[in-house]
Amino acid sequence: MTISPLEKFIKLYGRLPTEFDPDYLEMLRMGLVRVLPVPDASPGKCSNCGASRPGRLYVDIGLHIEWYGAVFFCKLCLTEIAVKVGLFTQFNDTIARLNERIAELESTKDHASKLNETVTRTAEELKEFYVSIYPPRNEPSVDSTPSVESNSTESDSERAAATAKQPIKSNPSTKSSNVQSLADLLGNVD
Repeated sequence: MTISPLEKFIKLYGRLPTEFDPDYLEMLRMGLVRVLPVPDASPGKCSNCGASRPGRLYVDIGLHIEWYGAVFFCKLCLTEIAVKVGLFTQFNDTIARLNERIAELESTKDHASKLNETVTRTAEELKEFYVSIYPPRNEPSVDSTPSVESNSTESDSERAAATAKQPIKSNPSTKSSNVQSLADLLGNVD
């Protein structure tokens, strides 16, 4: 459903237009703009370049000049006029800004991917290092009940012996003497 220029004016200003109201006259004139595949009134050509070939779009701006006829502009001339007036500069600037933002986001995405690879690789190296410091213990299987007790006793005694061999550093803040120093832990890795 299209709204007539009169309805637009009443909705915008809340009153009926007068015959001298410039806004209403402009609305009437703009309401007459038509886009056509071929000019349909005399002189039947673009007022700028004189073209009348089918295949171009022609804009009838609703202006009729005595002794000339209807004023039409072809799509090529309107594009040239719009470029010279600068109607596309805002769009071109916006497109350039968006292209810069896309490049920035792609760079960030590449950086994040490299960072993810580095973190994954470092986690794997840390896991290997941890396994080399603390070899996996032979945990008893759930199926063998009698061997569980004997293995747990042996592993407890082995752990107690290993703890007794390691140097101990006292911690004055907690008054604990069971804290091993980092240097001692790293020295035992050899």
